[in-house]
Amino acid sequence: MTTQQADDVIVSTPVRQRWRQAVIGIIMTAVSAALVATQPYGTLGLVVGIIGLVFFGPATLILAYRAIRRTPALILGPDGFTDRSTITCAGFVPWRDVHKIEEQAFRARVFVTVTVKDPAAFRRRLPVWRRPLSWMNRGLVSGDVHIPESVLPVPASELVQTMRSLRRRAHART
Repeated sequence: MTTQQADDVIVSTPVRQRWRQAVIGIIMTAVSAALVATQPYGTLGLVVGIIGLVFFGPATLILAYRAIRRTPALILGPDGFTDRSTITCAGFVPWRDVHKIEEQAFRARVFVTVTVKDPAAFRRRLPVWRRPLSWMNRGLVSGDVHIPESVLPVPASELVQTMRSLRRRAHART
């Protein structure tokens, strides 16, 4: 749901969507564990299962935590936005650092992408463990911040318009 609190716009992932993502993570973790335990495809199954556990295990814990805790995916404010939409979330990004906001399709998914003016400085501000994940995402969809439409209660195009409007207002104030 999208709500307004003072000057901030709070964008929360719908409850059904949060739990759907957590359940998908649980299923993928279970399949990965089954591949490791039963090794139906020999060494290949074992390797795929271990990789799946390393990826889906922590991701599932984070998704379940988010489903229970109900943290907002995004907080849009007069000075910038706080991205908490995914594991690779950007945290707070000031509007003055934003170069471009657009909607992009990648395979069957749509993303709101934000390109920052100084990508190297942006990456240095990220926690060390998040930097490689952010770098890998950049190879899939251009931009520095990637917000999947699947976590939004509104179409990506509507979020892009809202973010652009807030960015214009911030620039007009300075």
